[in-house]
Amino acid sequence: MFNATIMKLKMHKKFAFSLILLLLSPNVMSFALKANQQVPSTYSQVQRLIAKIPRKEVVATLQAFLLNSHPGRRVGSKGHQKAQEYLLQTIKSIDSEAKGILTVDSFTPDLDYAKKVYQADFDDQIKGKLRPQDANYQHWLKFTQSTLLYLDSIKMIQGKNIIWEKKGKIDPGSVLIFGAHYDSLVHDPKTRMVRPDLKSLGADDNGTGVAMGLNLIKIFSEMDLPKTVQVVFFDFGQTLSLGSKAYIAKYKDELKKAKSLAYIDMLMLGHDSKDKDSEKRFGNFKAYLGDGSGTRQTNEGKFAKRFLQAGEKTSQGLSFEIMPNAFNSSNHIYFWQQDIPAMVLSQNWETDLNPRYHTPDDFAETLNTQTYYKAFQFIAGAAVSLSYDIVR
Repeated sequence: MFNATIMKLKMHKKFAFSLILLLLSPNVMSFALKANQQVPSTYSQVQRLIAKIPRKEVVATLQAFLLNSHPGRRVGSKGHQKAQEYLLQTIKSIDSEAKGILTVDSFTPDLDYAKKVYQADFDDQIKGKLRPQDANYQHWLKFTQSTLLYLDSIKMIQGKNIIWEKKGKIDPGSVLIFGAHYDSLVHDPKTRMVRPDLKSLGADDNGTGVAMGLNLIKIFSEMDLPKTVQVVFFDFGQTLSLGSKAYIAKYKDELKKAKSLAYIDMLMLGHDSKDKDSEKRFGNFKAYLGDGSGTRQTNEGKFAKRFLQAGEKTSQGLSFEIMPNAFNSSNHIYFWQQDIPAMVLSQNWETDLNPRYHTPDDFAETLNTQTYYKAFQFIAGAAVSLSYDIVR
């Protein structure tokens, strides 16, 4: 967890929504894909299908979500509640004929578990290895203390996971699950302390993943899918992904009965720079997997290669490099614990991490929307290709 949070945060000057975003109505989004009669059998057909959702619509989906959950989605806040309401309203509008199944799972987040993990991380990685007088010791002590206090402050709040599922017509026992957390949180960039008093639109973290999920529903809802697809919007993602933990606790027995199963986490897909990237290039994203050992991770590696191969056939200018055993803080970890293949698709955390994540300056205007649209083409293209077994 400390490896995922130790990235340097830099505060930038705060600026407001652009006039376009303030005037934007969610009604500008088109939900009419009209692809239900199409059965793609080639990558070219998949590309044409995905192109029916243009870049401006993908970006508008993100902007509308941010507008309708303004000014931030910290759990328990008004923006958090508005985000839940907006997701439900939007999914019902997209899938107006209810071709999929929409479920809202309320849960009590396991905050005691989260507190134990944060404390254990400090005890194992900091305490005993550094002197209390050391600046790094004090740095992470303040982070841990503020996090534990924050967890205590939200102990009365119920979480809500929002799940949309489309059953496969031919092979319903094969399941692809796409997930993204929808809450946001701010840390002080200098002290690491949690700042619940500050607001963050969370455009990149994780509005980009949420909007990606909504656009996937636009595609899947209009198709007769051979395999089952789920799109899950997880709550409490900023607190050790407790929404995912609750999801697995409820559905693990059902999931283990699946003929084949894989989870794809969509996290922070909007930042891509060249001048601040140590590799000095655009489009170098990552697919974070396990360490490659064991049966589950062997299957995970095979799945990842097929998924990424399909994405490369349907999108240009973007690649997801496989990075084994390099990411231990997102929704996928609870799938791993149940021996379910899972991977995180995200920006390059090693060379080009968004410096605005977990700050009040995580605005849509700071994102690379060209790369974000390529990520949408990649993920959607791979999802459709795998569902129809186009991948060879």
